[in-house]
Amino acid sequence: MTQHDKDFFYSLMQKDIESLRPNLASHFIKQLGKYAALCLKKEVFDKADEAWKRPRLPDGIGTAWVLMVLDDTKENSIIRPAFILPFRWKNNEKKHGHNLPESLKLLADRIITQLKASGWTLHLDMANIDFSSSESWATWESGWAPLYAGLDLAMDGYIPDPTVVSTGAWSFEENRLTTVDSIKEKAKVAVEFGAKHFFYPAYSDGFSELKDMYSSKEAPLKLHTLPRDTHKADDVIREEMRPRLMNDFVSNNPVDLEKFYVGITREKQQSFYLKRILPVLLKEICGDDKSMYHEHYGKTLVTWVSLGSELIDMGIHLFKPKNVILLFSGQKYLDDLERIKSGDFRGAGNPTIEHKEWNDNLHLKEIRQNIQAFFQERKDSNYLIDTTLGSVPMSLALYLEAPENATYLYWFKTMQGNTPQPFTTRPEFLPQDKKQLEM
Repeated sequence: MTQHDKDFFYSLMQKDIESLRPNLASHFIKQLGKYAALCLKKEVFDKADEAWKRPRLPDGIGTAWVLMVLDDTKENSIIRPAFILPFRWKNNEKKHGHNLPESLKLLADRIITQLKASGWTLHLDMANIDFSSSESWATWESGWAPLYAGLDLAMDGYIPDPTVVSTGAWSFEENRLTTVDSIKEKAKVAVEFGAKHFFYPAYSDGFSELKDMYSSKEAPLKLHTLPRDTHKADDVIREEMRPRLMNDFVSNNPVDLEKFYVGITREKQQSFYLKRILPVLLKEICGDDKSMYHEHYGKTLVTWVSLGSELIDMGIHLFKPKNVILLFSGQKYLDDLERIKSGDFRGAGNPTIEHKEWNDNLHLKEIRQNIQAFFQERKDSNYLIDTTLGSVPMSLALYLEAPENATYLYWFKTMQGNTPQPFTTRPEFLPQDKKQLEM
């Protein structure tokens, strides 16, 4: 590699956007490759008569996204003053990437020591860009947080979420997280490239202005602070950032999937359950006997919509109902209702799905009256009543007031705190003789 190659990026920082010729603009875009839009200003693409498109950040095992701010970049430079650099941890290479500066290689070695991750090496996911001579014009300390988190997840086989970005430096002398500069600039570029969550060290310079910028509920970026009152690096990353950063998992082993599911945020659990757990769990419940629940096919499934609505998806796929009636109270689970109504259930016979809404905060007596009237109005004769979801009065009213010949379903599952362990889920059928129910 020649010195020219090593100085190429720095030379771009000196290029003036005003005097840039179209042919040179095209050349630089081609030279930087598919991630040119990460580093070059949009005006460069205008000069080259090319459309600027936000590139999809690389993902997969070992990825980490470092937010860079170049203080020495000229105001009219063709290089953006702030951008995202995609890195990747690998465990099948002998050395760190040749295009990394020595200070970044040292940081990577220290992170490897912190995590006891022998055998891993760090690489820039932009092979045609060389930062090995960047010591004089770029600093890399604030890359500690995303690089540590990326390696931490990679060691467990977890895939990080590119909408979660961070910045944060670790003082190896004081053994704690330290503040970083330019958090406003980093937040802005994070939003531009699709981030939804931004983690930064508490009380970094500019944090008050940053909060003012993204304080509203409609703000495109949600802010999170990394704790600085601990000397344990794991505590800094794993308290809140790791569960939010965890996005997917390479294994299909039920034990591994369940461990991952329990460790992520609730807002991510539902999509992970539907995408990764439901197919495996259905196969585990049925085994090789695809007709195991055939006697219950084609019925009208009735269920409340509430927390844990993934079980409704499970019921539709397992019992293949002809109709699905979703009982709904209040606005809290409106998103769940709409998700199920618009779901793809072609593999389950594509049932008709409707819903019935009642006022919130009803007592058992009122709910029983409503449920009784509801069934009297309907012409269905073959019901599968799911009593799992909803509050106790809701599920109890559904059990007590459903037609006598209905089949009553309950999904048994064990809990880990407030989180169900999904692979303990099994369908059980309650007694049809309601006199057996002690009141």
